[in-house]
Amino acid sequence: MLSDEQLLRYQRQIFLDEINVNGQEKLLAAKVAVIGAGGLGATVLPLLVGAGVGQIEIWDGDQVDVSNLHRQTLYRVSDVGINKATAAAAALSGLNDDCRLTPVPRMLAQAQELGGYDLIVDCTDNLAARVLINRWAVEQAVSLVSGAAIGLTGQVAVYPLNRKDSPCWQCVFPELNEQQLNCREAGVLGPVVAAVGAMQAQLVILALTSNLPAANQLHLFDGKRMSWRAMTIAQSSDCPVHAQ
Repeated sequence: MLSDEQLLRYQRQIFLDEINVNGQEKLLAAKVAVIGAGGLGATVLPLLVGAGVGQIEIWDGDQVDVSNLHRQTLYRVSDVGINKATAAAAALSGLNDDCRLTPVPRMLAQAQELGGYDLIVDCTDNLAARVLINRWAVEQAVSLVSGAAIGLTGQVAVYPLNRKDSPCWQCVFPELNEQQLNCREAGVLGPVVAAVGAMQAQLVILALTSNLPAANQLHLFDGKRMSWRAMTIAQSSDCPVHAQ
C-alpha cells in the first residue's frame, strides 16, 4: 500500500489510467539493471528513479571524461575521473528515497555476473556486452529494452522475451561486428541521445506496469528530419541465439 507521501510524490503518474495505484506499486516493487551509464544511461536513470522504480543496478566500468559532459548531463565537471556507475548513483541519491541504487563499477564480462531482474536495459555501446545481455535475457525470459544512438540517428526497441514468439536483439542484428562506428569515432548530438534514452525509459515504465505497446517493433529516430518511424521485426530462424 502506498503511503500518503508516495501518493503525493507520484500523483501525476497515478492520475493516468495506464499507471494508477496498481502500476505504481509494480514500479516500486521492480528490480531493473541498467547496463551502461553513458549517454543513454545518463538519460534513462533519472527518469526511472523519478518514476519510482524500486531497485536499480547501475553497471559501468568507464570513468567520466570531460568529452562526455556535452551529452551526459547527469554528471558535473567535478565528476571527471570518477567511475560512471559510482558517480551516477551519487548524483541520483537525493532524487528519490524510494529507490535503492546499487552501482557496479565494472564492465560486464560474462552473463553469469547478472542477477535476477524484472527487466534489463541495454544502454551500452559495446558489441560484446550487447551480445551477453541479449543471450542472458533470452535464457532468463526477461524483457530487454535496448537503445543506440549515433550521429543524428537513433533506435530503440523492447524485446518482451517472456513471450516465446518474441524476437531478440540478435534476431534483428545478427551480423554486427566490432568494425562498425561508435559515437567516439562518428560523433553524436546530445539531444539525439536524450531522445532515445527518454524513449527507453518510457518503454521500461510501460513494460513494468503491464502497458506494453505493440511489441515486435524497432523504433527509428531521424534527428535531422525530426521524425520517428516504426519497423516491424520478427523472430528469426537464423538467429544465433534462438536457433540453438
